[in-house]
Parts: sequence; structure tokens; C-alpha cells
Amino acid sequence: MNSRGYAQMYAGDFAGAVQSLEQYAKVAAGSANPLDSLAEVHFWFRKYADAARLFQEAHQKDPRQLGGFEPFRAALA
Repeated sequence: MNSRGYAQMYAGDFAGAVQSLEQYAKVAAGSANPLDSLAEVHFWFRKYADAARLFQEAHQKDPRQLGGFEPFRAALA
């Protein structure tokens, strides 16, 4: 589901990517990765405020995700 979401993002399908990653979030409820991926999709489509919020949510869910890099990515957004 994560790979499908990224493929849809690269194909320009924002709604499809979000839907795939929201499904992924339901299946992997304990993981911060779906939130991180959703943040990247929002960033790709220049929805920076939503991207920043999602990066922060991913960090709160698991501060170790990507070595704790999400706050920097949120600030970049």
C-alpha cells in the first residue's frame, strides 16, 4: 500500500495516493510510517501546512522514525 501510494503520487494522483496511504494507516495503525508517507505526498503536492502537521504527528507517534528527522522536515514544509 505504501508503494502504491508513492506510485500514485508520482503519477500526479493526489486523491489516490492519500486514499492508499490512509488504508495503509489502518492496517499499520501502530506505525508512524503511514503518517510520514502521507506527509511526503502532501509536501509533493505543495500542501505544506498539512505536510508539516503530518510530519509532526509521525514524530509524536514514533520519535525514532527516520532518526528523529521529522521535526526538521516539518520546519522545511
